[in-house]
Parts: sequence; structure tokens; C-alpha cells
Amino acid sequence: MPDRIQQRRTRGWRLPLNAKSVARPSKWGNPYRVVRQDCAPTGGMCWAVEGPDSMHQQHIDTEPLARQRAVEKFEAWIPDHWRGRRGLIAVELRGLDLACWCPTPEPGQPDWCHAATLLREANQ
Repeated sequence: MPDRIQQRRTRGWRLPLNAKSVARPSKWGNPYRVVRQDCAPTGGMCWAVEGPDSMHQQHIDTEPLARQRAVEKFEAWIPDHWRGRRGLIAVELRGLDLACWCPTPEPGQPDWCHAATLLREANQ
């Protein structure tokens, strides 16, 4: 079963041969991104999800919850964006490891990365 890989900027790191980057700005990139911002009136930090349909940003208390919301929005966006072409995901990505900048989860934790969604879609 293909895996999700976290891309690195460390010297000497290379994308493995059987892997494809699905990070932005590739055509597979998630248009929904998590942004960190100041939260008024508390003055603390919070997160929001920005994307093509984000008219106003909802403040989210934790980064993991913001990442979860971004992936949920991506999952809902796929059918509209690739209307009638969902097979394209399988044709181009099936059997490949997928690389993104998102951190990999701890064992037993959910993988809130759009690359995990693409892996499921491509290899079902």
C-alpha cells in the first residue's frame, strides 16, 4: 500500500522515485490552507482556514482542528472540482507514494492531510 511522505528541505533530501509531490502549487494541492493569526479581543493566537469559498474566516482554537477542517473542505471540494474526472486521481496517482509538507501523524492518530485523502481516492 502506498504511503504519505513528508517533504523536507534538509540538505540531500530527495523525493523517492516512486513518489509524487501533491503539495501546492501542483494540480493536486489543497486549495484550503491553514493560517495562523491574532485573535481579537484575547490577543492570543488562533487559526483559520482560507480557500476558494472562504468569504470570511472562522477562528479555530487549535492547529490540529484547523488542519482537520481544511481536509474536510478539500474532501467536499473534490467532486465539484473534478466533476466527472474522479478517475483521473486513480489513473495518475494509483500505486504512488504521495508527498506533502504536512507533518506525519503519531501512531494511532488521524492523518489530517489532503494527501491522505488522495491516497484513499487513488487506491480504493
